[in-house]
Amino acid sequence: MQSLKSVIFGWCFFVCFISFSAHAEERNELFFNLEKAQNSNDQLELARAYYRLGVYFDQNDSLYVSNQYLLKGLQAARKSENIKSIAQILNYLASNYSYSGTADSINAMFLEATNLFLQNGDTAKAGDVLINLGMEYVNQGNYEEALKVKLKALEYRIACGDSTNISFYFQQIGEVYKELKLPDKWKYYLEAAAQLAENEKYARLKTRISILNDLGGIYADEGSYAQALEAYQQMIELSINNNYPNGVATANSNLVEVYFALNDPAKALEVARKAYNMSKNGGSIYRQLAATENIASCYKKLENYTQARLYYNEVLSHINIYDYTDIYLTVLKGIAFTEGKLGNFSEAYNQLIEYQKLNDSLSSLEVKKNISLLETKFQTKEKEQQILLLSTRNQLQQEQLQRERLYFLMGILLLLLLAMFIFILLRQNKLQNLQKNLVLEQKLLRSQMNPHFIFNALSAIQMVMLRGESHAAATFLGNFAKLMRAVLKSSREEWISLTDEISILSNYLELQKLRFEDLMSYTIEVDETIDTDFILFPPMLIQPFLENAIEHGICKLDKDGRVEVQIQEKNNQIVATITDNGIGLTQSTPKTKDHVSYANSIFMERIQNLNKRLSIPIIYEITDRKTLSPSHNGVIVVIKVPIIYREKQ
Repeated sequence: MQSLKSVIFGWCFFVCFISFSAHAEERNELFFNLEKAQNSNDQLELARAYYRLGVYFDQNDSLYVSNQYLLKGLQAARKSENIKSIAQILNYLASNYSYSGTADSINAMFLEATNLFLQNGDTAKAGDVLINLGMEYVNQGNYEEALKVKLKALEYRIACGDSTNISFYFQQIGEVYKELKLPDKWKYYLEAAAQLAENEKYARLKTRISILNDLGGIYADEGSYAQALEAYQQMIELSINNNYPNGVATANSNLVEVYFALNDPAKALEVARKAYNMSKNGGSIYRQLAATENIASCYKKLENYTQARLYYNEVLSHINIYDYTDIYLTVLKGIAFTEGKLGNFSEAYNQLIEYQKLNDSLSSLEVKKNISLLETKFQTKEKEQQILLLSTRNQLQQEQLQRERLYFLMGILLLLLLAMFIFILLRQNKLQNLQKNLVLEQKLLRSQMNPHFIFNALSAIQMVMLRGESHAAATFLGNFAKLMRAVLKSSREEWISLTDEISILSNYLELQKLRFEDLMSYTIEVDETIDTDFILFPPMLIQPFLENAIEHGICKLDKDGRVEVQIQEKNNQIVATITDNGIGLTQSTPKTKDHVSYANSIFMERIQNLNKRLSIPIIYEITDRKTLSPSHNGVIVVIKVPIIYREKQ
């Protein structure tokens, strides 16, 4: 047993030594870079070296040391006159000050950083800084300014075309309404944030944790305490799994109110102590004060007023308590009650008067009026449309660099086409529970003529217009409109004439040829003995394989790409053969193969549904040409569909 303990101790010592050595190596490298920058007398490199040291010491819980290096970095950055470096250090330093509670210079530093980023043309960074400033305003109880800057931050984020972590912006706007006790508005913005957070691009880890935190708060306010407990437990689990102690501490702190509502003050005190102990091990000033106030509230619930007063006084004696109005109000009300229970009526009265004065100033009609005006100003229907169609807006913003007239015409055309697609998709969604076939049609429509292809086709037409080839542009635009009309029409039909299917394929390939110019050519050969007008065919059955041939085979070539489509009649079947000379399946990347597999899965779903009603099933096969002849590249796809004749009228 003693030997086993020695081994365990030795292993733990070894792990700690390795960790310490890694940190020491990183720190030594940072100091080496600092010395190198000092010797070079390059103020910008010196600012960057100080900044990296500041970040390092902040991440290793040495906030005071971090601030000292950041201040030196700021001084060097100002000497270098590099706007980006000055703004970056100001933002980080202000965040550190907010964390430690030194609030005097925070707002000015955030505002200066915002203006510098805007001066540098970086609206995304400016939006991030304004969110930090909005948080600081919330901590200070200045909710009007908090709402104003957070809405402005959202406006900057949308304007820059970068939707990364945009759900965080909605969640932060909701936080202001939370503090203002306006639950409907809070819930509105939080639900918008939660919906966006379903896409990983729109929400980082901390944002998802924060959304769970707010959901717990909403459930608690609505009296759904079981759901609130579940949300906070999920928050704790997610935070632990990702080594995020702040999330654990915050969840425990919020659980206090839930256990109060469940009339379990002993359990509330247990989680409050966990949050309190964690806040003492490197938590922010705000978190420390909130955790201490929670302990006091638990003792008040347990009627241990002496202990409650002890913790309330600990909060009131903190030098930064006046920077955090929400906690200050709660403590004033709590200690007034506690002093009254202890018989100190004079002190209780004084605290209650102080509470009333501060509370009245925060809930004045003027503040609520100004907030309502701000909301009306920023939350217009146009703004909501820009957010819902964010990807479209990003594409349109890129078009702004081109001629204004062309941009206007192309933008209007694109919006009309998208509106048409959205209308069709919404209509299909309402009917999807009626039969499975409509769901498959909707998947087909999305997978075939996707917005990426639409944008590429319009861009190709645009290039023809810019070259002054107006006749050619008009021809191709007509083909594009014809293709869109045919796709929309065929999406509602289970069978169309083979003539219509060939027309769709011809229009599609012609547009692709326009897009790739001389890179590709194509042929469509139809057996003359086939009466295409009176033979029915499943719509858009061949097009996915044409798309795969072009997007993942032909476009990888430098020249002479070719796609051949042959349609023949054999053994009472229509045999469609698609042949390309692209890179083939064996050289495809995993991403390409996944795309092909997705197209195949949609195709298989369709034919499985069709085969249930056909006496002769639809079959197909895909072959890499190199397996047939090493000198040939590309893919051969063969689709066999039983002949079904349209009734002649």
